[in-house]
Amino acid sequence: TVTVGSPAAAPVDGSPTVSSRVRFSFEYFSATAAAQAQFVKDFTQQMAMGLGVSEGAVRITNLEKGSTIVTSTVTPSFDRVQEVTSLLADPAALFTTESGWNVANYGAASSAPEGSTASSDDDDDELKGDRLAIVIVVCVILPILVIANIIACCYLINRKPEKVQDDEAYARKSVASVSMPPKLSSVAEDHKGEASHV
Repeated sequence: TVTVGSPAAAPVDGSPTVSSRVRFSFEYFSATAAAQAQFVKDFTQQMAMGLGVSEGAVRITNLEKGSTIVTSTVTPSFDRVQEVTSLLADPAALFTTESGWNVANYGAASSAPEGSTASSDDDDDELKGDRLAIVIVVCVILPILVIANIIACCYLINRKPEKVQDDEAYARKSVASVSMPPKLSSVAEDHKGEASHV
């Protein structure tokens, strides 16, 4: 739901206003900014022309998905309230190709009763699919990743003491291999003794 408020001028307090909700197949929310602006302009002009009021008397108050639902208010003169109300009851008669409405771009107009939502639109199904994917990620994959991290941490914590013991054994083995074997040490002492006799 997007509140548009177009045109910018708000209706004068005390003026009669008539509301309407019209549905079009035009995909307003996936259209370019230029196409959105053109749709708002064309809608306002078509409403003003079809109802016999100035464009300033037509105000778009909201746009919703479904494909596009336009909520608008019209501020007619007091003596035309009943006539404007009856004309707004049949939006298909206001938005016709004969009256200049671009049915090829925007689609035919139909009434969108109060409380109708985008749930009947295909776009909403895509949102449900996106939400379902998020739920799957959060509820299934995320706990699996957390459990895998816990297992990896426990493995590393339990493995660390073994590694220290292995390192100590390796160090002892290295020191032992550096010291001379017994045969070589006795030969070295014999040479030392001969050197002292000389």
